[in-house]
Amino acid sequence: MSTATNQSSSNLRGRLSGLVLAFVLGVATMQTVSFVRQHHDSGRNNHNPLSSTVSITHPAYHYQELKPVLRNPKHQAQQCGFFLAKSAVAPNAGLGMFVGHGGLLPNDMVGFPDICLFVQNYPTKGIEHLMTHTWGGGMWFGNREGRTRIACEGYGTIFNTMPRSHINTKLRSAIQQTTAGATRDTPNAGSITHHYGMHGVALDVIPAGSELTIDYYDWDFDEREYRGKKRPERSLDDLEENGWCIDNIDIRQSTIEHSGRGAFSKRRLNQGQVVVPAPVEVFKDRAVFKNQRPEHLFVNYCLQPKNSKMLFYPYGPGVNLIQHSSKAPNVGLQWSSKEAHQAELLTMTYDQFWEHVRPGSLILEVVALRDLAPGEELFLDYGPTWEEAWKNHVASWKPPPGAANYTYPEDMDETEVLRTVKEQEQNPYPPNLITMCNTPGEMGRESKHMEWQESGEEWWWKLAFCHVLDRKMGSNGAHVYTVALIPHKNRQKALTEDDLRYDPSIPFQERYVDINVPRRAIHWVEKPNTDDEHLPNSFRQPIEMPDDLVALVWLNFGKR
Repeated sequence: MSTATNQSSSNLRGRLSGLVLAFVLGVATMQTVSFVRQHHDSGRNNHNPLSSTVSITHPAYHYQELKPVLRNPKHQAQQCGFFLAKSAVAPNAGLGMFVGHGGLLPNDMVGFPDICLFVQNYPTKGIEHLMTHTWGGGMWFGNREGRTRIACEGYGTIFNTMPRSHINTKLRSAIQQTTAGATRDTPNAGSITHHYGMHGVALDVIPAGSELTIDYYDWDFDEREYRGKKRPERSLDDLEENGWCIDNIDIRQSTIEHSGRGAFSKRRLNQGQVVVPAPVEVFKDRAVFKNQRPEHLFVNYCLQPKNSKMLFYPYGPGVNLIQHSSKAPNVGLQWSSKEAHQAELLTMTYDQFWEHVRPGSLILEVVALRDLAPGEELFLDYGPTWEEAWKNHVASWKPPPGAANYTYPEDMDETEVLRTVKEQEQNPYPPNLITMCNTPGEMGRESKHMEWQESGEEWWWKLAFCHVLDRKMGSNGAHVYTVALIPHKNRQKALTEDDLRYDPSIPFQERYVDINVPRRAIHWVEKPNTDDEHLPNSFRQPIEMPDDLVALVWLNFGKR
């Protein structure tokens, strides 16, 4: 969860939200969907979302004769747009995410952007849940920082996968990190993640009740087994009764100064109402995350029972963005009473528990402690252990050298003319920053020198650190650049300062070079392992799990 102190003081883990998180809502349209097999991969055609029929070409299917999808903004604001429930993909597929009232049109955002956490040089034992419910280093370009797992909360974790013929959603992430106002001249520096913006986008018309699925890329399916099979779905009545609404909150800048982002009620919520579910991953011993200094930022987003080594990581959408208040909390935690929550785990012996627990088999609920008006920021009491740790941190904290003048990528003008490496000898950029280029490929291509071309989208395997060698005026009157790409051969190790430094002794013909690169394909990022979470005096403290939620065998003195 995010970290806020009492509302009178500053906090941690909240985050900047400046994105508009609503769907693209059209006029109510009547559309139906059926699938006609295609044997080509042509991408979707443009269409008019207000027309009475829509025809979309997709890699596996052609969509025609569309069935009703309600698009009524007036009523949709009070109806749940997304649900968490037992997956309909397969009997043992765990939890899944479903489209609620209103359905989706192509390019609609799925839910809202959320955060991701880097777990770099992760331990090899004791993190089984982390390995099954996280992404490889490619997400957020974590592979640039060595052996990394990426833990994304909410929508980035809950999606299930299916054969590509049944995929209806695509993940997207932002390239540039954001501080959310918790900069290194404040005690919050390094205690919140800067990786924000992971979200889903609808690929097709998706009717209400449909389960949302993405391509995991590394799962093999026999497409023939799925020919003619319906896509997984549940009725809205079933979702309302047996699932949870995950559309009750918005993410915006917290009202607590320098605390980052916060979670806000999207609609009126009654006392006792579930605001958002929080399935959890469980870890035996917090010590596994202490293999680096400072301790992995991941622990700040976990719950820890008092007198226990165990950690519980809640990954419900937006849950980790709820700020702290011990004076005026308006939400609390409880174990769910729904069938998907395996309550029997709470009464098992220690050994039985670890034999049966799986990610998402335990589900917490964030509940309203009083009636909440639309737009209210949510506050959870993180417990006296957390609050005491934060007070001690603030009392002893000192800003690192140069904190007041530190430059973040978000401070840079992404449209300004870039200086070449030669010009930077006299007028250098901030030493912690480097450019990253959208490229057809940094290695393994037929020619080391290539004319730049559109790569379709900016994703990790199409981006590389780069140096600007030259620029000229392009045919459209805008500058284009010649850039040298920095090869990253061993993705298990982070690139070092020496790797990133421009070496003029390397002959031009031996470099990987892109020519006529537009400015929009070049971005500012921080160098690997230099962002605030690596500051040695960063705050680290899990949230205290309320005593009434803790099973006795989880405690260090409990019988096993």
